[in-house]
Amino acid sequence: MENINLNFIYDVTNILNTSYDFNKVIENLRIIFNKYLNTTNFKIYTMESFQNSLYKDIEKNWVMLDENTQKMFNSFSQKIDEFDKKEKYIIIDDNVCEFSKIQNLNKNNKIYIPFKKYGKIFAFLELENVNINIFKNNILKTFEVILSQISFGTLNNLLNNQMQINIKFYDAMKNIAKIIENQYELNYIIPIIGEMIDRFIVNHLIYVFLKDEKEQYKLIWPLSCNDISILEMLNKISFEEEYILSDDKKIAVFPLKSESKVLGGIVASSNIYPLNEREMTYLLQLTNQSSTTIARANMYSEILKHATMDALTGLNNRRQFEIRLNQEFATAKRKNKKLCCMMTDIDYFKKINDTYGHIAGDIVLKKVASIIESQLREYDTASRYGGEEFCILLPYTTIEEAKFVAERLRKKIESEKIDISQAYSEQKEVKVTISIGVSEFNEHTILNPKDLYKKADEALYQAKEQGRNRVILYQTY
Repeated sequence: MENINLNFIYDVTNILNTSYDFNKVIENLRIIFNKYLNTTNFKIYTMESFQNSLYKDIEKNWVMLDENTQKMFNSFSQKIDEFDKKEKYIIIDDNVCEFSKIQNLNKNNKIYIPFKKYGKIFAFLELENVNINIFKNNILKTFEVILSQISFGTLNNLLNNQMQINIKFYDAMKNIAKIIENQYELNYIIPIIGEMIDRFIVNHLIYVFLKDEKEQYKLIWPLSCNDISILEMLNKISFEEEYILSDDKKIAVFPLKSESKVLGGIVASSNIYPLNEREMTYLLQLTNQSSTTIARANMYSEILKHATMDALTGLNNRRQFEIRLNQEFATAKRKNKKLCCMMTDIDYFKKINDTYGHIAGDIVLKKVASIIESQLREYDTASRYGGEEFCILLPYTTIEEAKFVAERLRKKIESEKIDISQAYSEQKEVKVTISIGVSEFNEHTILNPKDLYKKADEALYQAKEQGRNRVILYQTY
């Protein structure tokens, strides 16, 4: 029997010390417990509180407990005061008893053994169909040692996971704050914020709403929301409240605030999982940071209405492009001169942002803008239209000449290695390509400045449809 005890301890210790994958550890422990105790079930649950209807299976994420198990935990929570000074106790069926009474179990009982740290329960071990005869042969002390090891390993895993979550949280807070350094358009900012929060709060869908001119909530990100209850909750939020939580704690609405008014709301929603206190705290802080970023973007947007330069790339902004487009169009029409418009965007730019982060994306945008500017003549006009889109006006240029310029620009960007190491230390360089659509002024078919731009945009769409990294002329199809 002594050899069995030593072998049991050795096998458990070896498993805990030889793998960093805790899911694999659990699977191997299940095999070992079956070997020495003939158990048919081995699970570890972590928990936020005894009142939650959801507990976290360390292997399968959040799982719903069956009704009997739920009643057992609720019963335990009511009786815990009787045992709060005892470190060693178990749950047998609906009863809480001292650990030493494990020898009195029947063969078909499920038992739950709490893991504690500083008197607070952080997890439960579930065992089923334990061979009780083994406990009658002096293995109880060995079992206590083994449980202590597993408890320590579980706690380390939880702390490591929480540390990773905290790192992601502070990264998200920092990145949301940094967006405003270079981006001021809400149509560009809101999807970034939504994606950051969505990746962080993994068990819930995230929605971002802003109020329109009529004070109605308009979904900005993602593309659709079909849950009527979310819209009903949005209409109930006020400036004074930090958030609104549904009765089942599965939906939470956090108002986006500026000074004394509500700008919109961030919603976390799930049909299955309630939000725990930690997630609520994170969401509240992320919403507050997002409120600051959106409010500053609105303020800068008002200022930039009168500006002519894009803050990130140094090119003309969209407003200035439209002014120059009207001017060049009027000149070409009056003097019967050639005028071409090129519309371009960076292929798969979203993948750059998703893989390396939005700071790396900004580096790519600035580099592409710099290359565009270097390839043009002094009297050509390059503008950032929005996001990863750029517009270029080429006065006194035929469409054949514009195609030559476009191909030269496309090849130059394709051959360039862009250093993103300042934003993403694991990747020093990336390469990107662009698609370009070109249109030419023709007084018979293009009647106004917007037509010239729209035809270039249609050609750009065709370039994307045909595989990207290519130049398409509007007149060729």
